[in-house]
Amino acid sequence: MAPRHNRGVPDDPLVLVPLVAWLATGLAAVALTPRQGAARALCAAGVLIFAAWMLEEVAVAAVETGAGNAVLNAVADGVFVAKTAAVIALLALMPTGRFTRRWHGWLVVAAAATSVLSTFLRVVGSARIDVASEPSLAVTNPHAIAALADAGALGEALVDAEPLLFLAGIAMLAHRWWRERQHRPVLGRMLLGIGALAVLLVLVVLGESTSLPHLVPQHLFLLALASFPVLLLVDLSAQARALQRELSESRARIVTAEDQARRSSSVTCTTGSSSSSWGS
Repeated sequence: MAPRHNRGVPDDPLVLVPLVAWLATGLAAVALTPRQGAARALCAAGVLIFAAWMLEEVAVAAVETGAGNAVLNAVADGVFVAKTAAVIALLALMPTGRFTRRWHGWLVVAAAATSVLSTFLRVVGSARIDVASEPSLAVTNPHAIAALADAGALGEALVDAEPLLFLAGIAMLAHRWWRERQHRPVLGRMLLGIGALAVLLVLVVLGESTSLPHLVPQHLFLLALASFPVLLLVDLSAQARALQRELSESRARIVTAEDQARRSSSVTCTTGSSSSSWGS
């Protein structure tokens, strides 16, 4: 049986493993460092990845049962694009939780705006709306305005451009690795992880869709995808411990300095009192 949609790998019960891993690590990151920007981005990515999968499953099931909803299809694809915006934010904020270049933030804003704008334009302008880039899952859109057909086509193009957004995020990460030498170990591990996932995905897709041999089991790719957010959580935990250690050391230095100042003041007062007594 052919896969129901062409996004990622075919259906497999093990797809829940990376979904749960992303969601759980995101929640754990926020619980560990709630004010850290990268932790919040990881949580947002985990929630949106899980939500995108659920909405897509619901939308596809509705279409297959004859109860397809055009707005639901558009929202499902919109959330799928939104999770890419969250992943780009994660790539921009690791490991410090702050944007190191202003254009990094604008890239995240542009990706998020693409999600909202594509959903709106499709709802108001597309006569038929599919889900997961699968034309066979398209349903009639009763809300479409014929005069806004060009806007609908633009919305469709924005959804199809989602891989380009992700590539822009990877290019930004590579640029950060090149420019930010103090963060190269973390950024390098992220680049290697993304590169390994890309190679595994290509091999899985080639094995599933062509006559080439299955060099990589699909389960291996899913497990590798699940391990990526765990590695990010480990880096965030190390960052949190380092900051806590620096804070403790700073407090210890302050306490030591205050003690020395008090002792110095006490010695000065005692010397002053002794001098006064001798003078009398």
